[in-house]
Amino acid sequence: MAGTFSESWYRVANVRAALRPSVNFRKQTYQGEEWYVLSDPYTGSFFRLSPAYYDFVAQLSFDHTVEELWVKTLEQNPQTAPGQQSVINLLSELNSSNLIFFQDAGDTSRMFERQWQKDRQKTRKQLMNFLFIRVPLGNPNRLLEKFKSLWKIIFSRIGFFVWLGVVLFGIKTAIEHASLFASESSNVLDPDNLVLLYISMAILKSIHEWGHGALCKRFDGEVNAWGVMFVLFTPLPFVDTTSVWMLRDKWQRILVSSGGMIVELFVGAIACVIWVNSPPGIIHGVAYNVMFTASVSTLLFNANPLMRFDGYYILSDLIEIPNLQQKSKDQVYYLAQKHLFGVRQVKQVSRSRKEGILLALFGVSAMIYRLFLTTGIVLFIADSYFILGMILAVVMGSMWLVAPIFKYFKFIHGSAVLRRVRLRAFGITYGALILVLVAVFLVPFDRSIEAMGVLEAEQHQELTSRTEGRLQSILAQPNQLVVQGEILLELENPQLKLELRKVEAELKQNEVMLQKVLQQRGLDREPIMRNKESLLQLKQQIEEKIQALQVRAPNDGVWIFKQADKMLGQWVAQGTSLGHVVDETTLRFSAVVAQEDASDLFDMSFSQAVIRLKENPQKNLVSKQVRLHPHAQEKLPSKALGWQGGGSVAVQQNDPDGRVTLEPFYLIYASVDQNGGFHDGQTGRMKIDLQPVALGHFVFYKIQQFLQKRYQL
Repeated sequence: MAGTFSESWYRVANVRAALRPSVNFRKQTYQGEEWYVLSDPYTGSFFRLSPAYYDFVAQLSFDHTVEELWVKTLEQNPQTAPGQQSVINLLSELNSSNLIFFQDAGDTSRMFERQWQKDRQKTRKQLMNFLFIRVPLGNPNRLLEKFKSLWKIIFSRIGFFVWLGVVLFGIKTAIEHASLFASESSNVLDPDNLVLLYISMAILKSIHEWGHGALCKRFDGEVNAWGVMFVLFTPLPFVDTTSVWMLRDKWQRILVSSGGMIVELFVGAIACVIWVNSPPGIIHGVAYNVMFTASVSTLLFNANPLMRFDGYYILSDLIEIPNLQQKSKDQVYYLAQKHLFGVRQVKQVSRSRKEGILLALFGVSAMIYRLFLTTGIVLFIADSYFILGMILAVVMGSMWLVAPIFKYFKFIHGSAVLRRVRLRAFGITYGALILVLVAVFLVPFDRSIEAMGVLEAEQHQELTSRTEGRLQSILAQPNQLVVQGEILLELENPQLKLELRKVEAELKQNEVMLQKVLQQRGLDREPIMRNKESLLQLKQQIEEKIQALQVRAPNDGVWIFKQADKMLGQWVAQGTSLGHVVDETTLRFSAVVAQEDASDLFDMSFSQAVIRLKENPQKNLVSKQVRLHPHAQEKLPSKALGWQGGGSVAVQQNDPDGRVTLEPFYLIYASVDQNGGFHDGQTGRMKIDLQPVALGHFVFYKIQQFLQKRYQL
């Protein structure tokens, strides 16, 4: 029994205290151990006690002093009875929860001063957490009691199967229209939609809170308060179902915690069906906003156990660890004080090694998730309301970054817990701080740029049909070497032969007319001569088209024609691509570099690049002839680099060729030795080593780039 005696005991030894008449006890089981929950239905206060503390509290009365009851408890259970300091803390917390009162407080005000300070700190914390402020407005318990029989019908086995069918059908509908749902999500924060969004959110969250209250009443719980909670400055309803702690069955407590999400998913599924089957308008807009809110809020907030919403309380009951968040924080502090600073007399939080690991993991994960969620919320708001987003960033950064750092340094400088190990705490803290500063701002680290690209011949010529005709035969083998002038394929166009015969006949007629004019002096022969010249030009054009029916290789190289089999026998219009002939003796790798990465390349010189082709990722190709094209591009060198071709570069969906990008980019060219047997069109990745810089400089530079790109600062 730790802390058996206390210097402050004289202040409470002769005090007579008793539980308020309205306080009730209920036994519960957590992880196989018995606990007792004190509750006051009039004040809505709850307090959990271990059996050893319960033995002491249950005897409180004005007939005996605190010391008499403590001695009696000590005699009955010498191994488990609480120590004097534990009794002082217990009385302070019960008084703070308004569960006990004193016959004559006397000098106890100083005893409770520490607890009152904690209460004031808690109040200040709630006020600073302005993103989630609760304002109680009334007590809905009587109203919910009137419809208790209805709640039992709704939340029954039949109700479950109805709920399951509707939700599954809604999920199926949402999956079938996922692309449409994603496209409309970009308009959620449009000014024209804000009113509908808030109305939808208010209606849905009212139903959500009704779900909690109805299920709590379904299991004979009390709902002692309802009101308005300001979430991100938006007023939304809430109900107080803290009486769920009095339910002995943990699955009933889990159902009450899930009640809001249960009805929210049900309404969201119905809204999804309405959205899909309704024309554009108010009903369509409200249905979409309800569905969007039900899905996003459920995933990011309500179902997430890392925030103190529904998922948190569900997890707390599943693993049977009440007050999970505070215990996880205490566990992290315990591990730091004991193993980092070497504090010996520090109270252990967990009851087992497994629980200690679980608490530590939860505490660290919750802090990391809160950081990412806060960043996401700030960016989401700043995208539509930049100034408000920046104000929010400053306030939340002060609350969740600056304030904890300030408290930490205040703790290591002034906490009595560290009085014997303060020098060690100073050494670890400032030593780690110096190491971090050196590592972040002085130690350079290697960095590089990786870019996706494609092999292409530096000399290549595209083949296009110079005339129209039907592709009759393919005389050369695609993807094989061809020589300049070799016939690759033949087109057929009987109409050209008919036109040639017609022109030849007109030329003969013109010749006859010209001879007659020459025999008869005095006649003007100029019109006949001009007609002859026109006919000769037309004949030449037709003959060139007939010659163009035979498509020849413009140069030596490999003829690449992927559509050969599909186009055989088809009509080919003039200007149609018939592949291209590439000279693979001179290949280069063309890599696509984003604008933010290209700025690094403009600011420094680089002499070589390492290339890995997709078909042979184990082999590194080193190129020492590398250059950056100085102008931004908007069309990829190959479709294979874009989304439509399986690449990673975002392209415009309305581009049939799949090569026009959403954002401008830069090209890096690297010459490749042909001795490796590589071919035009092979894709891969290029890596270029950059000049080492300090991590702090790199992070600052990337943040600056991000703000410039996102907000044009």
